[in-house]
Parts: sequence; structure tokens; C-alpha cells
Amino acid sequence: MNREAEFIKQVRRYRKEMLAPYRGWQYVPMGEGRSLALPVTVSCDYKGCLFCDLNQDLPFSEFSLAEIENFLKKEAYIQARTRRKARRVVLLHGNPLTLSAEKLLAIADLIHRYLPEVKGIGGFARAFDILKKSSPELLALKEQGYDHITLGIESGSDRVLAFQNKGVSVRDQRLALQKLEEAGIAYSLYIMLGLGGKEMTREHVAETITFLNQSRPKEIIFVSLVLFKNAPLVQLLRQGKFSRQRPYECMLELHEILQGLSLESIFNATHKTNMFPIKGLLPKQKEELLQKMEKELSRLAQEDGAAHEGRRWRSWSKEY
Repeated sequence: MNREAEFIKQVRRYRKEMLAPYRGWQYVPMGEGRSLALPVTVSCDYKGCLFCDLNQDLPFSEFSLAEIENFLKKEAYIQARTRRKARRVVLLHGNPLTLSAEKLLAIADLIHRYLPEVKGIGGFARAFDILKKSSPELLALKEQGYDHITLGIESGSDRVLAFQNKGVSVRDQRLALQKLEEAGIAYSLYIMLGLGGKEMTREHVAETITFLNQSRPKEIIFVSLVLFKNAPLVQLLRQGKFSRQRPYECMLELHEILQGLSLESIFNATHKTNMFPIKGLLPKQKEELLQKMEKELSRLAQEDGAAHEGRRWRSWSKEY
């Protein structure tokens, strides 16, 4: 076996070892897809959201600094032979920013030691992950490269958040973003279309618009609610306590939210859960985005909506 083939084989072995704890199911924020993914935690330490089954029953755990250093030694071996060096690292998994500031700073030290080309570090966080850190700690994290955090805000409505057992209030989320802004750490936000169901769609849309217009996200990422088969929300739906918005209705929510936005940000609705992808800069391309959406919605309205949804989401009806 030649040296190149041996290197490729070793890379595959390292990747398999590092990602084994995730059982083939690891995810990173949109926008961090090209970042180097570094295991620091497994799963999410909250796991209370009714709509979520992303972590596939994986228990929450965190890797020791020794284990993380071992991962970075393997990455350094790979990077030494890679033409395109990693410039960003994204920490895995559900909310790695739950780790103490002390440990996150130690992780940053290890990253810069083994991967000196890396300039930025990011990852998912819950509002409480930010709130439990002091302002000096957040400033220290920024100085060590933590420059972009992604939060799953999901909704600007307290009633929707409480119904979905999100575990935070709108006030909690707003305070967390203010702390990030004060520390100079950029952030992106996830918003979940359809999260209020048919009953709460009006307030979900209106209050999410208000929340976003009072924030300063680098990017707003929109996804549509998908009912994972093991998510607790499925039981509420079967009991008639939640009426799901159809994918087309989720896009109507998106259109209404876009109409009400007045902030500067990247508008990103290219996630595969949405009926069609759309992305642009706000406010510069707002009218263009609205026109594109209206054209697409008009086309879909003239089609057999159920048939379209069946083609795009083959198991849509089975989610019930």
C-alpha cells in the first residue's frame, strides 16, 4: 500500500473513532458545514423540548480534556497532509457551550496549540448556557476565538415556548443575546416555522417578528417543524392537543415573518425541511425575496398540495 492510500485509510479510521459516540448522527449549525467538527460533548443536556428527537436517546456526556487533546492530535495529523487547512472549528454536539468557561478556554488553548491556523470557534448553545457565564468569562471566550454562537430561539412567543417545553422564556433568550452582543460575540438564530401549530400560529408569527427586530443576528435560519417519531409532541398530536401546520402553511408563516422584518441580517430558509429554498440579505434584498416567495407560493397553490408534499416528504402522513 502506497503512502497516500495509507494516509486515507488512517484518516477514515480516525474519523470513525472520533464520531463513534454519536452513532452516525452528528449535526452542526448551518453556516458551519465547512468548519472542522470537534467532539467535546455528546447529545444535549436539556432534552426537554417536545418537538425534538435529534439526539436519538443518546445520554448527555462530555469528553475529558485528555480525550479532546487526543482528538486534536489526530486532527493535526490529518491537517498536516491537507492542502486546505481548517480555519474554523465547530464544537459538537447539541449545546457544547453548556461547558464551563474554564473548560471552554482550555479547549481553545488546545485547539490553537494543535491547529494554529484556526481563527474562529463556534457551536450550538441554549440561552441558559450563555446566562450562566459572567460578562468577563464571555469576554475571555471571545479573546480566545469564540466568535460565533448559534442558538435555537425557535419562537418569540412565550406561550409557544412554554407549550413546547423549551425551558426558557423570551426574556431569557433576549438577555442571552444581549450578553453576547456586549462581549462582541456574533450569533445566528434558528426559528422553527409551524411550532405553534394551528392554534398559536398568529402569535408565533407576530411575536417572532418582534423578537427578531429587536435582535442583531448575523443570520436567521428558518426550518419547518418535522415530527420525529419518538418526539413527545407526537403523542400530543395523537391526543388532539396539537394541530400541525402543513408544510405549505409553514411557508405562509415564513412569508408573513419576512414581510414584518426590519433588521439587517442574512435571511436563510434553505433548510431541507422547507418546501422551497430561499436566501438573501436584509433589508437590501427583502422585496426581491418577497417576490420570489409569492411566485413560488402561487405556483404551489395551483398544484395539488398534498401530492407535492407526498413527493417531497414520503412519510409525511406517517409522522402522525
